[in-house]
Formats: sequence, C-alpha cells, structure tokens
Amino acid sequence: MKKAKTSYIKLVRLLIKNNKLLYSLSLFTLIFGFSFSCVFFSISGAIIDTKQKSTVKTYGKFLVVISDISNEHASEIKTSIPDYDYKQFQILGNLTYQDTKITYGYTEQKMGDYLGFKLICGTWPSAAEQIVIEEYLATKLGLDKLPCFVDMFIEDTKKTYEITGIISNYSCNLSVDVNRSLNTNVYPSAIYGGEFDDKAGISLVVSQKNLNFKTADNDIWDFLSKYRKLPSGSNNLSLNEKLTWHGFDDLKDIINSRVVHSLLLYIFMLITEIIIIRSFMLKNKNTFYIFKALGLSARENKILMIRLISFFLVSALALSYLMVYSVGLAYINQTFSEYKEAFSREILKYFTIQLITVFLLLFGFIIIIIMSEDLQIMEGIKFVKKRNSNLKFKKININTVFMYTVLLFCIIASMNFMTMFKTDLKIEYSLYSKKTFSSENIGTYNVALYQDRYFPFSVLDTLKKYSKYISISTEGEALQFSILFEKGKTDPYFKNLIDSDTRYSSKNEDKIFISGEAAKYTAVPVNQISIQVLPDKELNEFMKKHDINLSYSEPDSLTDKNLSCILIVPNYDGGHENAVIKEKGYINIGGINKINDEFSFHIEKFKVEKLITPVTSQSMPIQMVISEETAKKSSSILGYNIISVTVKDDTPEDLLYEIDNIIYSIAASVQGGMLGSTLKEATDNKLLKNYTGLLSNTIIIFCIMSVIIYINLSTFVNWENNKHEYGVLRSFGMSYHILQHKLFMQFTISILCSTVIASLLGYLAFPGKYGMTPGQVAVSLFTSLIVTYFCRIILYFIYKKQTISSMVNDA
Repeated sequence: MKKAKTSYIKLVRLLIKNNKLLYSLSLFTLIFGFSFSCVFFSISGAIIDTKQKSTVKTYGKFLVVISDISNEHASEIKTSIPDYDYKQFQILGNLTYQDTKITYGYTEQKMGDYLGFKLICGTWPSAAEQIVIEEYLATKLGLDKLPCFVDMFIEDTKKTYEITGIISNYSCNLSVDVNRSLNTNVYPSAIYGGEFDDKAGISLVVSQKNLNFKTADNDIWDFLSKYRKLPSGSNNLSLNEKLTWHGFDDLKDIINSRVVHSLLLYIFMLITEIIIIRSFMLKNKNTFYIFKALGLSARENKILMIRLISFFLVSALALSYLMVYSVGLAYINQTFSEYKEAFSREILKYFTIQLITVFLLLFGFIIIIIMSEDLQIMEGIKFVKKRNSNLKFKKININTVFMYTVLLFCIIASMNFMTMFKTDLKIEYSLYSKKTFSSENIGTYNVALYQDRYFPFSVLDTLKKYSKYISISTEGEALQFSILFEKGKTDPYFKNLIDSDTRYSSKNEDKIFISGEAAKYTAVPVNQISIQVLPDKELNEFMKKHDINLSYSEPDSLTDKNLSCILIVPNYDGGHENAVIKEKGYINIGGINKINDEFSFHIEKFKVEKLITPVTSQSMPIQMVISEETAKKSSSILGYNIISVTVKDDTPEDLLYEIDNIIYSIAASVQGGMLGSTLKEATDNKLLKNYTGLLSNTIIIFCIMSVIIYINLSTFVNWENNKHEYGVLRSFGMSYHILQHKLFMQFTISILCSTVIASLLGYLAFPGKYGMTPGQVAVSLFTSLIVTYFCRIILYFIYKKQTISSMVNDA
C-alpha cells in the first residue's frame, strides 16, 4: 500500500515537472482567485458587521416606543400582540436647571441595549436621590468629578440630586413622535435610581425577538396594523425607522456586491481552469498513451487524476490563506484599520465556508470520476486527433465576450468611483432642531403643533470664541409665523404668491373660526419665507457683500431697541407705487399659536432697513435677515431652528476637535433633531472610495490575468487542434501574418461587442451627475486592446518558428 502511494506521488511529481508553466499558471490563478475573493468577502463582512453594531449602539434596537400609557394598556398590548419583545421605562416629568428643562425618569441599565445608551463613567444610581445624566448635560453643568451634588427644581420645589454617573448622548439620535401630546421629551436625559411609580404612566418599548435589520421596517408596520385594531390606543408613537435605514438599506450595495464579486471571480477561475485543463490534456496526450501502454489501469488512472486535482486545490487554498493573512492584513491596517478586528473574524468565517465548498467540489469531482466507465481521457484525445475537414476561423466567442465585458465595465466603474466619492470636502455642520414636524392649516395660517423643539439663543455662546475660524448662519424658530398683510391690502406679487400655494385655501377658515385680530390678516405661505439670524461678524460680512453702507443703515439700526431687518424679496419691484413693502417701511410678522388646545394670535412689527430685490430665474424664498440681538428682543423668534457652521481650511487640528465636540454637544441637547457633517460624509466617502476601489481593482487585476492566460492557452489549444490545417493553408500561399490576423479576429470582434455591452451597462449603472463619459469608454477599450495585442505579439513570435512542413506532417 505504501509503495502504491509512493508511486502515485512520483507520477504526480512527474506530471507537474513536465508541465511547470501550466502548473504555475493554474496555481497562480487559484491562489489569486481564492485570495481576492476571501479578502473582499471578509472586508465586506467586516464593514457590514461593524456598521450594524454601530447602528444598534447609536439608534438602539427597538421598533416602537409607545409613550405615556397605563400598565393595564401595556398588559393588553403584550397579550394581544405576542409576536414581539417588550420592555419599559418611565418618564416622570421635567427637572429645571438654570432655565433648562431636563426630562427625567426611571429605567434599568440593561435598557441601554435597546435605547442605545451606555454608562461612560461613574456608577448606576441606586437611590431615588441619585441620578445619571447624558454627557451633554455634564458639559453644561461643568462637572469635573463624580459623584457631585446639584440643586434642581421639580416645578417650584427645590431638590438636591447626587450625580453618580454619566451616560452617552443617546436621546438626540432617536426618532420621536411628531404628533406627541407630551409636556416632556420622549426619552429621559436624567435617570434616577428609584423604582417604577405605579401611579404614573409608562413608556412601552417594542422590539423584535430576534434582531433582523432587513425586516425591521416591515415589523414596525406589522405591529402598528395590529396595534390600531385594539379598542384603546395611544397617539404617542415613536418609530425607529433608522434600524432598517442604517442597518440594511445603507449596506445593501455592499451586501449584494460581495456576492456578485465572488461569483465573478469564481466564473473567471472556472473559465481559466477549463482552458488550462484542456491545454494540459492536449500537451500530455502522448504521456497518457505511454501510461496506458505501461499497464496503468482505468482505476489507477482515476486515482492519479484525483490525487493531482486534490494537490492543486489544497495547495492553492493553503497558500491563498497564508497570502490573505500576510498581505491582506497589511492592506487592512493601511486602508480599513477601524475594521481590523471584525476582518480577522470574517477571514476565519469565510475561509471555513471556502474550505467546505472546495471539499464538496472535490468530493463531487471524485464521485463523477469513480462513477464514469472510464476517465474518457483517451476519447478526448481521439477527438482532438480527428481532422477538421471543414475548417472555419471563429469570428466571436461567448466566453471571450464575457471576460472582456467584465474587464471593460470594471475599468469604467473604477474611474467613476474615483470621482464619485469626494474626500476633500470643506468642513461644514448643519444642525436641525427638528427632523420632521407637524402643523395644521387655519385659513392662510400655518399653526405649529410643537412648542419646545428648538435651540435656545445661548447655545452659540460656546462657539463665539472660535469666531476667527468659523462662520455661523442660523434660521430663526418662529413657530411657523410668517409675513402678514391686512386683508385686501396686498400687491399683485404677494397676492400671486398666496394664491399659487394650494395648501392654503380660504375654505379652511370654515373648519375653525378665526376671530378677533387674526381675521384681519392674510399670511404669506410659510414655506416662502426664511428668517436668517446672523451674529455680529457674519452680519457685517453680509452687509459688505450686498454693499449695504451707513447711508442705508445707521451703525446700530439693526441692533437698537426697535426691531429692524434687511428683507430680500426676489424679482420684486419695491419702487412701484402699489408695492406693499418699501425700504424704511414696516412689515408684520406673526401667526396663530396653539398651546394646550388653546389658540392665540400674535403679531409684531419690523422696520425694513434695506430692501434687496434680486432678479433671478431660480426659485428662492423671501429672506428676512436680522441680527442676533434683534432676534433675542423679538417675541416672535424663540430661538434657532437651523444652525449652520462653516470651518475655515486653516483651522488648527486641536481647535477643530474642540469645535467638533461643541457642535455634537449642541446637537445632543435636542431630541428629534438631526446633525449633518461633511466630516462624517468625508469619512463615509473615504470608506466607500476605498471599498469600491478594492471591488473594481481586484476584478480588473484578476480579469487582466485571466484574459492573458485565456488568450495564450486558447490560442495554444486552437493551434494544436488545427495545426495540420493551418500548415495546408500556408502551403497554398497564405502568409503567416494573415494566418495570425485571422486567428486573432475573434478577439478583436469580441472586444468591439464587449465595448457596446459595457457601455450600455455603464450608462445604466452610472446615470446623472457621475455618468459614464466617452473618455472612460476609450480608456477601457484602449486597455483591453493593449492586453490583447501584447499577447498577440508574444504568440506571433512563438509560432513563427514552426515550419510549414512540420505543421503539415503533424500526426
């Protein structure tokens, strides 16, 4: 037995020794194919795993929060809809600290897994007088050590709390109900260490029993459809739509691309290995005749082939694994360092899958060989030996078209990806106090159904010391107030503006009776006006930009006790005798306010210090520009709705870090808001740029390698099969140059066909701003032609040495 094994090993070594080039090409193809697919699949898995964990860490893993319901109603929900997991926390009211309202309540520390908070430092409270607070509050309170004591008010009662710990800023990231009727926030910013109050309402947290990002949105709507069938229900529902959004939708392309990438590489490997095997069998036809003549039986022949194939696959898999761990990890450390830990786990996972797949393929191949009557190698050689009496030069080959199409498309895609994801963006922040809001229409008035969701004026105080490095602009929060005109006293410009907005109709006045002073006015649609509040530095820059000098505006006219503004009305003729807005005149700002189902009317006069009427074809709102001091004195403008901060390019890195922390702290102070940052966008773009670069470049490299191997070996197989016929053609006068031209005609035509297909795919895949360009198609075509004709030159000189007589006499 041992002697037999030794003999097989010697035969395998003999075949490898006599076919070093083919062996090297095959091993090279398998190693790089396995390595590229493993690295890419593992990186994809690492990014998906890390991003999904980050989604849970940031947005929690709940589906719905039902606020302020009774214990009986919570029990009814759990009994009627048992398909979901239920937890609960409690909101007990608001604490007041230096005019700042802080929602407080009770929950257990393990609720952090569902709501996305964690204890950063300190300890969890264990008594009713102890609390933990969000990180932004700790910054606001100026805490420098823990524990510490702070005096706060519950309504008018002063109470001292011991702050034992700090939790992460979580509540600003979570979705809130825009129609809520609560006097508090949805989530507690301060959590005390008491216990559930049986007399107070609870907030029920609904989650999946097994977390599934893909179905989270469907599960939310499934739960809501069942919940609305219950006889009693709450309208205070906050939905976590970010679970599917960030945990699946944002990653859908990566999830799909890793499967497509692996399939493409395996198809390339399969096509390349098939042509290598055909070349191997053709090159060793005489060797197999000798083996048979020397007594090698069909069974022994099968065992030899099984051992040869096993050696190839196992050695290629082992070497690719070593290559991934050496080169792959070095690449990850350089390009995707934040995913290093997850990448190591994914390598082991994918390698296990790859190992099982290879052994299943090998097992299947063994079964096919054993079940066959004969290895059918000889029959294949006999087929090769049959002369093709009706020789035709191929014009096109499907395999060749496929390989060129993928190569061309990946080159086009790679160039698109390099320009699509910008990483050198100007640093800008946009803070929104409300991601969404609700309102109702009463006549031409827009009535806000929220009261406390805005940034107070004081939030900018911490940023002003960086005024040398930043520029700030804000939009004032005026609770949907707008410009008001006395009824019947509008000019054609504003009448057309009011009448053209279909959301506002006089018929709405019948639904709710508008009495008193409100009935005397008509409001400009609120979406047609923007109230810009500028700090002193930005206001001076604005005035300089629009050439507003002291002849139009006295030094203190925009900041004195009178409320003044600069008004920008596009395409407006302010000099017309019927114009209702004139420079140095007055405008009314106001609207209907709704508090606890009670309506009130508010109106305030502003002096128009400067009227700017730009002529433009673009749609733009009316802009009312006021100073920060004016906004603070106004009773209509309560704070900031939107804050935009632009950081200068020469800002030192340490100051940039401080500004970044302050802005994130401001964003954390409002629930249901949103923070946009080009820093985060640049980070995400860098990841996508590197990822898509890896995706396209690995396929390009492997495809070029496969195309080179495929062209050379398919030409070899074709030459060996038809050498006699080619010799006859040459003996009748066909030149060697024309013969080579005809042989390579299929590659030229395949490239042209592939260019058309790849261009169509590129047009469909990259529409709009980052669309495919003729230059990208030309570069991809030029690359393919270089690869092809490089191979043609090599083969031209290889086969040129063969004489006509040797070709004709080939047996």
